[in-house]
Amino acid sequence: MQNDASISSYPEATVSSPVEVLSSSRAVALQGWLICGLAALFYFYEYLLRVSPAVMSSELMLNYHISATGFGLLSGVYMYIYSPLQLFVGLMMDRYGPRVLLLNACAACVIGTYLFASTHSLMIGIAGRFLVGFGSAFAFVGVLKLAIIWLPPKRFAIVSGMAMALGKIGGLTGVNLITALVARFGWQATCYYAVAFGSVLLLAMIYFIEDGFKSGHSASTGQQVSSMTKAFSGLIAIVKTKQMWVSGAIGCLLYLPTVVFADLW
Repeated sequence: MQNDASISSYPEATVSSPVEVLSSSRAVALQGWLICGLAALFYFYEYLLRVSPAVMSSELMLNYHISATGFGLLSGVYMYIYSPLQLFVGLMMDRYGPRVLLLNACAACVIGTYLFASTHSLMIGIAGRFLVGFGSAFAFVGVLKLAIIWLPPKRFAIVSGMAMALGKIGGLTGVNLITALVARFGWQATCYYAVAFGSVLLLAMIYFIEDGFKSGHSASTGQQVSSMTKAFSGLIAIVKTKQMWVSGAIGCLLYLPTVVFADLW
C-alpha cells in the first residue's frame, strides 16, 4: 500500500498519442514552409528592386541630371556593397541568426527605395541604392539558412531551387510590371508602391519569421555560432581549399553576364 501511495503521488506522465504527434509535426512543417516562403518572397522583392533602374533609365537621368556614366554609377553602387557582403553573409547568419538579419535587410530595402524615389540629389539617390544593395545581400542566404533550421534535409534542394526561381521571376516580371507602372503613374509613384509592398512584407516577416521552433528546439545545424572568431575560422578553411576557388570562378563567370546584360541593359 505504501508503494502504491508513493507511486500515486508522482505527477501523471503526459503521453502524446500518434494523432497528436502527427498533428504537431504537420503544424511545424506548415510553419516551416510559411517562414521559408516569406523569406523567398523577400528574395523576389529584392530582385525586383535590383532590376528596376533598367526600365527607368531616362526618367532617372532627368531627375538626377546625370549622363549615362552617372546612371551607370547610380545603378552599379548596388553591386559595390552586395558583392563583397556575400563573403560574410553566411558567417553572420550562423552568428546572429536569420531573423534579425532578414528583418533589418528588408527594412534597409524599404528605406533605401524611399530615399531613392524622394530626392533630386544624386548623393542621396546613391545612398538609397546602397541601402537596397546592402539589404538584398541577405535575401537568398537567409532562405537557405531558414530551410536548414525548419525543414528536413531532403527539402533543402527544393527550397533553394524554388527560391532561385522566384527571384528570377521577380526579375522577369519586374521589367514588364515596372515598365507598365512607370508609363501609367511615373517612376516615383512606382517606387512608392514598392515601398508599400516592402512595408507589408516586413510586417509579415516580423510576425512569422523565427530562428527556431517555438518549443525552443532547433536543429543542430541551425544553432548559432558563439563568436565571429569561430565563424571566420570556417571561412579561412574554405579559402584554403583549391576546389572552392575553381567553383567560385565558374560561378562568377556564369553570373556576371546575367548581372551586367540582363539586369541592367
